[in-house]
Amino acid sequence: MRTSRADPRVPDPSGFAGVRLDARSRRALGALGAALRRDEPTGWATAFRRGEPISARRLGEQLPTGAVDDLVGAGLARVEGPLVNLLVTVIEVGGVLTAIPKVTWGPEVVYLGPDSAHLAEAALRLAPRGDRAADLGTGTGLLAALLARRFRTVVATDLVPSVVLAAEVTFALNPRPAGHVLGACATDVAGGLRPGAFDLVVANAPWVPLDVRADAPRELFAHGGDTGFELPDRFLVDGATLLRPGGLAITLALDVELRDGTTTRAPLRERCADLTGAGYRCAVLATPFNRERPGLLPAMQTRQPRLVAATHVAVLVGRPRSAADDQAARFVAVEALGRRWSRDAAIAGRRSVAAR
Repeated sequence: MRTSRADPRVPDPSGFAGVRLDARSRRALGALGAALRRDEPTGWATAFRRGEPISARRLGEQLPTGAVDDLVGAGLARVEGPLVNLLVTVIEVGGVLTAIPKVTWGPEVVYLGPDSAHLAEAALRLAPRGDRAADLGTGTGLLAALLARRFRTVVATDLVPSVVLAAEVTFALNPRPAGHVLGACATDVAGGLRPGAFDLVVANAPWVPLDVRADAPRELFAHGGDTGFELPDRFLVDGATLLRPGGLAITLALDVELRDGTTTRAPLRERCADLTGAGYRCAVLATPFNRERPGLLPAMQTRQPRLVAATHVAVLVGRPRSAADDQAARFVAVEALGRRWSRDAAIAGRRSVAAR
């Protein structure tokens, strides 16, 4: 769930600094979420889900008395004549209502890509429930909200305050089991989180290489460093330090091979070797994103000519409970997920050939 810079030419009439999330606005968002889940696919919320304004009267009919006023008073919506315009677009992903700020929200915006779905699948298959989870670089807050259904405490982080606020809006739109706690904080990667305290850590940091071309267009989305691995590497290392014994960290990254003069380097494999030497267990799985973006390598080579290979991967890092614990059962599940992703890719390839 990566962040991107909004176009500075787009006016910001209110900005995220004018948004105030308090008990009343959170209750109003919860009521809005419940109303959206009740609505039929072709009902009143169809245009609303596309980010379009909706009749204030009609919205008021769906929500408790005063809820619309609470949303407006909190800076989450604007009244435009007879219409109300929410400052986020609300979409449903995997049963989670997800808030995506509109371009006028602030200096940063967030987006969802298919790689987020693969991270969610890996997390729910490999660590279906537990006590404590962390979502580093949370973006929209989608995965944190999903994990909060199964983990009793979920902490989400992001560097940008406006993005943290957007994640909090997502959290307020979605119910969670009684006693489950979910919150977000503005911090750099895992800064301020307690090491050795989490059963699950997930991260989808920016992994696209910096565009090194002299005539490159203005960057829209955040990048992962010169090769695309520098930033995910920080998430890998910090995520591993957060794990309690028996915990698992899942980080999406670009597994690159780099030409350095006459030699070739694979920095992700080097990092995995370091983590293994420190007592962790690592596995690297190619994700279905490679099938969904068949031109991934040439696109990345355009940005960074030193690349000779690039594969989108999920990096699994486990912390054994003891020196004798090799987490065999956990990594049987990892291997099963890898076979599933490979099988899906093979099926998609055969369908593509058959369609020609």
